[in-house]
This record gives sequence, C-alpha cells and structure tokens, in this order.
Amino acid sequence: MLSFGYVRRKLLRHRIYLIAGLLAYFILSFCFFGRQGLISSRLYAADTPGSKLFRFLYDAVQRCEPIKRPGVGTLRDSKRCQGGDLPFNPIDLSSKGSYENLDSCLHLTDGQLKNLKSKHSEFLGRLRKFLANNKRISVDSFANETGIVTVGGGKFSVLSLIMIEMLREKGSQLPVEVIIPPSDEGDADFCAALADLNAKCVFFSDMIPEKLIEQIPIKGYQFKIIALLISSFKKVLFLDADNLPLVNPDQIFEQPVFLQTGLVIWPDIWGRVTSPAFYQSAGVEVDLNTRVRYMGDDISPASRFHDPKWTSSDILSLVPLHDLGGTIPDPTSESGQLLVDKTKHLSTLLLAAYYNFHSEWYFRLLSQGTSGEGDKETFIAAAHVLKEPYYQVKTRLAIDGFFDEDNSFHGICLYQFNPQQDYEQHAYAKRWMAEHLQEYATYDPSYDVEKDFYDKWMKPSNGESIDAMFGHASFHKFEPLALARERIYVDRSGRHFRGFKRYDITKGFDIELFNYKLLHRKLCSARPLKFKFYESTMHTKEWSDMCRYLAEHIRYLHNTHHLALSAQNIP
Repeated sequence: MLSFGYVRRKLLRHRIYLIAGLLAYFILSFCFFGRQGLISSRLYAADTPGSKLFRFLYDAVQRCEPIKRPGVGTLRDSKRCQGGDLPFNPIDLSSKGSYENLDSCLHLTDGQLKNLKSKHSEFLGRLRKFLANNKRISVDSFANETGIVTVGGGKFSVLSLIMIEMLREKGSQLPVEVIIPPSDEGDADFCAALADLNAKCVFFSDMIPEKLIEQIPIKGYQFKIIALLISSFKKVLFLDADNLPLVNPDQIFEQPVFLQTGLVIWPDIWGRVTSPAFYQSAGVEVDLNTRVRYMGDDISPASRFHDPKWTSSDILSLVPLHDLGGTIPDPTSESGQLLVDKTKHLSTLLLAAYYNFHSEWYFRLLSQGTSGEGDKETFIAAAHVLKEPYYQVKTRLAIDGFFDEDNSFHGICLYQFNPQQDYEQHAYAKRWMAEHLQEYATYDPSYDVEKDFYDKWMKPSNGESIDAMFGHASFHKFEPLALARERIYVDRSGRHFRGFKRYDITKGFDIELFNYKLLHRKLCSARPLKFKFYESTMHTKEWSDMCRYLAEHIRYLHNTHHLALSAQNIP
C-alpha cells in the first residue's frame, strides 16, 4: 500500500523536474533521430508551460535533418595553417591568431557552409518565435530560485563530495544538486550522506522515462548542458566536481556583475582560435577592417595600439581575428565554473545545446582541435550570437604547481578570480579612460598590453589584489586511488612534498591538507563511505595501501603546514 508521503514525494519530484528534464532530453535528441519521433503526443497533452515547450521541441525534431561532416583533412590547408595551441600572449596572438591563419586551418566548402548556415538559421527562427509566444516558459520551468549544480557519477561523485565539503567549510548555505548520469546510478551511501550537507543526488531516471534514457546517446561533454537544464534552480552556479571554492560564493548572485548580465564566464590560458567559418555559419557579421581591442584591453582607443600604416591586407594577416569588431573576445573560456540565470539566458542555453549536439562540427569550428576542445566555448558563443549580455572576467587565471626532480613544472590547479571585484575594476578603468581619451588617442609603438592594461588597470590601485574565488584542481584530481597508485607528491627517494604552494592566493588556506584529511576520514574509517566507483577495490590490499599513503601524506602536510605558510609571510 502506497503511503501518502510516498505519493506526495513522487508528485513533487515530477512537478519540479519533469519539465526541465524532458526539455534537456528533447534538445539532446534534437537532429539525431530525424522523423522517427521520440515521444508520443500524450506526454505533452496537458496545456501547461512545459507542454508548449515540448510541442515546439517535438516539432523541431520532426523537421530537422542531420548535418554531415567530412574528415578533418579535407578542411585544412596544411601548407598555410599554423595549427596547435595558441598561448594568450601578444607575440603568439599576432599572426597565428589572424584571420588568414585561422581561415586556413579550417575552411569550409560553399556547400558545407550553406548547409550549416541554413540549419543554424532555421533553429534560431523557431527558437525565437517559440520564446516570443511563451514569455514565462523560462520562469515556470524551474521550481527553485538559486543553487549550485555539479555532475557526479563514478570518480566524480568522490570529487563532488570534496567540493561540497569545501563549500560548507567556506560558509556557503546554498543547496547543491549533484546530477548523476544513468550509467552511474547506485551510490545510495554517498547520496544519503549528502543530506547532511544540504545537497542531494538528482538521477536522470527520476525525471526521464527509462525508454528515453536507453535511446539517447550521451557523451561526457554533453553532461554539463544537461545538468544546467534539468537542475531545479533558476539561477545556477555550475562547478565541475574537481573545482574547489576558496570563498563563500553565495553573495555573487546578488551582485551587479550577475544581476546586470545573467551570465559570467571565466578565462582560460589560451588564445581564441575560433574559425571565421563559425561566424559565417551563425550569421554573425564580422568587421574585418576595424580593430576594437587588444587582447583584453577594450578600454583604450584602438588608435593607441593599431599602426595607422597597416592596410586591410595587413589587418587580415597580422591582427588577431578576435580583436576585430563582431568577434567573441579573447581569451578562450575555462568552464570549470559558470554562473547563469536561466530565466534570462534560456535561449543561450538552448543554442549552446544545439552546438553540443552537433559537436563534431561546432567543437571543431570553435576550438580547431586545441587543448580542452569540447563544450567550453559553446556558452559564450551562444550568448554572443544571440547578442545576449555576458561578462567575461578580465583578470587572468593563476597556476599552482610544482617542479619535479628533473626541473619540469607540473601545473595542478587553475585559480579563477572574483568576478564582481574584476567587474568593478574594469568599470573604474573604463570611466577613467573615457575622461582622458585624448591623451591616449595617438598611436604609441611602445604600447605594451601586459604593462599598460593588465598590470596598470586590472589591478587595484590600493595595492590589494583581486581575490581568488575558485581553484580548479583538474590535474591531479583529488581522487585518492589514482593519487596512491601513482605516488603523487612523493619523489623517487620516497620523500613526500607539497604540490600546492600558492598560499598567497588561497590566503593561507591549505587545500592539500584539507582534502587529504577529508578523504582519509571518509574512506579509511572503521565504517567508510561507500562509492560504486570503489566497489571492487574496498577491502583489498590496494585499498589499505591507499589509506596508508593518505595517512603518510597528511602527517607530512601537518608537520610542514606552518613552515609553508611562513615562507610566504602568511601568519
């Protein structure tokens, strides 16, 4: 016999998640299944905001045709293209980031471009018409106001636990939803433990009919857009599971940088290599004759750094494409953290989803096979194409890491900085420059963007630095079994050493010690927390070895904690 409480929970679960969940899956299915039709019309027969959304998406599925992409070699002029990663610095950005080079590295045929442009335009037309006729759809589709979202499953459930514990350590009170993919369900012990942390697992199967889950092929890079769409929050801070909050992020939702834009994006270390073909296929007009910035410097007049002797041909070959009018600004995005208001940016997320579902085309168009190619550029690209507001943090990320015994540097953590402080600093610089424009209007061949913009304008004049907000510890991740197997942070002689060293950035917080202690407490106690990921390993010698490794490293970190901080004059 079903209890009233059980029935109420089931109804509430469906009311909160079904609309957003089916939305994600319909979009994920978009253009993959042609005219087969994924869902019977009876599933969206009710006249609700969600049902209108389903009708639109179901109709789009019926009308869409796949976009076929040829092999990579047919798109590249190997004789002219300077391919590979493009460091975000003035020297490399010049010719390697120019229109001519980026166009040589990925140049579409007329037929390919026509096909992409037609499908893109068709999708935008249907999306705009639908949203115009259903103005409350983005408000009514998400039940809860504000929260933090991550993707768990497998080792990422272990990592998400660390991330959530650090959120609570820093004072965050916001609820957290850990989205669990279908293949990774079954972490009952982990999910139960989240209740004490004001967090919960959200399973695909709680929201989506099982038959749909079985039909839809989902890949790793698509999980983020799905998680954003099926989470119950209107306003979301998305954090990768290996991203560690260094401060309480709760106030960011109430600050002008977010209230005025609804979308905040953080920078990566690479320059942008987005192909001109992307802008052409998306119907974005690029002014190939007009420079509007120099890397991040969009406050100085272009006449300050643009040589007046340069011809149109020089601009195409010497000026970074993404310094020109109409393009997405440099640098690339580091999407280990993303802040978005879904009520303002539902169209952005749906277009980003479109790019993700046609990943074979759009990942390549946006990143050209460079480091981190994946979904990370789809969010800023979608907002840019739709001319929706967004703020791209100017402060350049910082790297933490160590030198090994061969004097090779190992970067293990990327630090990202407070967007509101960055926003205020940039606004101050912009106001000052507007009042002194004539002083900087003349071409200055000695202009140095590092010195004249990043060092002068994007650092507060009072000597204080903009605060670090997140540490994205993507390599090495705090997955203890892998750390123990590879004896990470142990040299060839068996001596332990510290990997994290930027206590000036973390303001004395010992990330390494906190996380190793947490892992040992959760996994090596008399009653360890159970994870599906560790089912075959627990109660083995390898597990005992892992616990011994954790204990040894904790002992070393404890003994060196004060010395490490005092070396940087941190009390």
